[in-house]
Amino acid sequence: STRACFEAALGEASAAPRDTASSDTASRAATADLSLNILEGQSRLALAAADVVLTASGTATLETLLSQRPMVVAYKLAPLTAFLLRGLGLVKVRHFSQPNLLVGREIVPEFFQEAATPEALGAAVLHWLEQPQRLDELRDAFGRVHRDLRRGGAALAAEAVLELVESASRR
Repeated sequence: STRACFEAALGEASAAPRDTASSDTASRAATADLSLNILEGQSRLALAAADVVLTASGTATLETLLSQRPMVVAYKLAPLTAFLLRGLGLVKVRHFSQPNLLVGREIVPEFFQEAATPEALGAAVLHWLEQPQRLDELRDAFGRVHRDLRRGGAALAAEAVLELVESASRR
């Protein structure tokens, strides 16, 4: 089953060594029975084929939102950086992923720092796969964000064009 295959790969990933050379070998061994395609520089194709996306926080979350795909977002900093940010009180946002920031509430699960464990991320991915009824609500929210972004983008573009025309006419 998809769940069993996913859980096996997740278990292997969490137990795999962390250094790159060993990790590559361990990853190939752990996923030898899986049908995987690595797509470099082809995010749109990968997103179109994905049932759920596990992504790092950043612009990839906006691209995933615009592709109407459910996602799980993780963000990990160097431990010292995270310690300093927390210690100095510089982390003041409730959400850090663009979809959640744009909507103003959590619509996609996000995991920061030590909460971004293979087990937690895997459980969140499985949650999307096992509860497809939640996808309609998510796609509605994504659609609203997309419409809002398009509206704002057109207004900004119009203002920029008007500014260029006005500055050219002053010369």
